Parts: sequence; C-alpha cells; structure tokens
Amino acid sequence: MAFKHIALILTALALCACEGKNNGSSFSSNCGEQSSQLITLSGNITYDFVPNAANGSLDYSATDVRPVRGATVSLVWGNNNIYATTTSDENGDFSFSAPTNQIIRVRVTAALQQTGTPGWDISVTDNTSGNAPYVMQGSLTCTGTADQERDLHAASGWTGSSYGSNRTAAPFAILDSVYQALALLRDSDPLIILPPVELRWSTENRAISGSASNGDIGTSNYFNGSIHILGDENNDTDEYDRTVVQHEFAHYLEDAISRSDSRGGQHNLLGALDMRLAFSEGLGNAFAAIASGTGIYADSNNSQQAGGFQFSLETEEFINRGWYSENTSGLIIYDIFDSNDDGADAISLGFTPIYDTLTASTYREGNTR
Repeated sequence: MAFKHIALILTALALCACEGKNNGSSFSSNCGEQSSQLITLSGNITYDFVPNAANGSLDYSATDVRPVRGATVSLVWGNNNIYATTTSDENGDFSFSAPTNQIIRVRVTAALQQTGTPGWDISVTDNTSGNAPYVMQGSLTCTGTADQERDLHAASGWTGSSYGSNRTAAPFAILDSVYQALALLRDSDPLIILPPVELRWSTENRAISGSASNGDIGTSNYFNGSIHILGDENNDTDEYDRTVVQHEFAHYLEDAISRSDSRGGQHNLLGALDMRLAFSEGLGNAFAAIASGTGIYADSNNSQQAGGFQFSLETEEFINRGWYSENTSGLIIYDIFDSNDDGADAISLGFTPIYDTLTASTYREGNTR
C-alpha cells in the first residue's frame, strides 16, 4: 500500500483530533477498574535519516536513526479525542500524566507548533490528499496501573533497491530540516514570530508542471505561502536533501519576515541571471549551508536516488562570477558568516548580522524598483 493511501486513512483521524480536547474526566472505553490515579506514560520518537554521499546521491547504507524533535505529540482515545498534547524534546522524548485503565494511543503529527514568543506553526502535509497532515501513531492499548513507555519509529521504507514499504520517515525528515533552521533563527532572534507555513510533500510530487493537487509541482519550490517538496522515486526526491528543504524555507523567510524582489523562474549554477533572482537563490544556498552546519549544498536525483551533485559554499571555484551569478551571491553571504580567512575574506560575523540586515525595516520597506 502506498504511503499516500496511509495518509488518506489518517486524514480523518487528524481532523477529528482537532475538534476538541477532553479534560480526562470521562472516556469512551476502559480496560479495568476506573480510578483517579495517574501513571506516567513516556516514550521516544525516532525516524530514519538517509544522508547525502559525496556526489550528492542518497547513501542508504549510512541510514541513521535520529530523534523526531519538536513535533506535536498527543494522547488520543475513543473517537479520536485528544486527552493531552505535548512536544517531543531534543532527544525525541515525551511524557504525559495519563489516566489508569484506559485504552489510549500515542500520535505524533509532523508539525512544529509553538505559541507566544518565539512562535510558529509549521506542518508537513500531503498536497495530493487535500493537504492532510502527516501523522504516525501507535495502537490503542490499555494504560493499566503502572508507568508505561511507548516508543514510535518512522522507517524509511527502503528495502535495498527500492521503497518497498511505507515511506513514513520522509515527513519527519523534512520537519527536522526545518527544526534545524529554526534553531539558527532563534539564536539570532529569541523573539521571532513566523506566520504559518505548510511544507507539502507526496510520493506523487514529480518534476512536471501542472496541478499540485496531482503532484505536478515542477520542482521543489516556495510559492504563495507554501513550500512543495519533490518525492518521486527514481526521478527526484528531496525529503532527505536537507539543504534543498532549507533553501526553500529561506525563500519563505524572505517573504515572511524579510523582502524578496526576485521574479522567480529558471536558474542554474552557471547561468547569467537577473540580479534579483541571483541574490535570492544565492541567499537560499548560503542559508542552507549555514543552517545545516555542513557548509555545502547537496541535491540527489535519478534512479534509486543514486545521482546528484553537491558543492561547497566555502571552497568551490566557479567559472561565472559576478552580480548575475547565484554562486557569487551565495559565496559572499557564506564568507560573511564563516570564520575561515581565505585571503580576500577576513570577515567572520556569524549569522546574526546577516539576519538583522535582512529583517531591518530599512531593508524590508526600501525601494523595490
């Protein structure tokens, strides 16, 4: 069964769970004598992460189990009623005070949600299933009368030569790339507030232009308040291409808290571009290299995700250099950030001055002509 169909099954569950919360005073079913006693129900949430190899391809042999950080975790009972909600920590751990002798399940939604300051509402959804949120959940199980641990793991679905089972890890890999970017932003601006955004991914998302609801997204992109991510196996998938996700998230940030004069459209590493497009794409490359902590930009593609490319924002030597080059823009921005003195570059400012410049009112409200 394709993961798309799993998402369809879970859509109703996720939507019903949003209808309201229960205060725990009554339940639709129990599995023992009712009591006012509470137990501690805790657990750990993880996902399979597939890294890029040196050529940008995906290296499935190096698949790593990583924590699902900052995700929305719920205790769900009965007709998808939410008893309580919390957030997984840096290690993917969560904990609830739960009622005894109640049939209840743990559900994790691929969403980063924080109210107040700082604040954001970021979710991974399926654009080919009505933008349904991706969720992973355990079985309905009795809480009993003793403390319990319930762990959840999202597997990649890779079986050695293809995706032979559900690609459950993909939405959580996308979410963690954003979590990493948020950590960078929060360090520069502890009071940051971001408008809601969806990162829309599907196994049907392919490099064909057309209707996003059918998966014809052209390429991974940010447009009109949402991000679309490629997922077409044996052609181009981007869920594990951390820097691709963070590059598109940078475009969202331009629109949400900074400014973008880019006209968008086609671009490539060796092209002579409109200055506005060159700056925006170079900024996206540099932001991804900074947020990922790698200093590189990597993108996988082709059959079995065995092709791709990557380049360093610090050491790469490009032929085309100038105001018309996204590479020049990216290299300059990254050199302002980094601490390496490579001759002409003796600036080591870190990310905060870059962030402050991009979000300053004088920049955001300046002449856009």
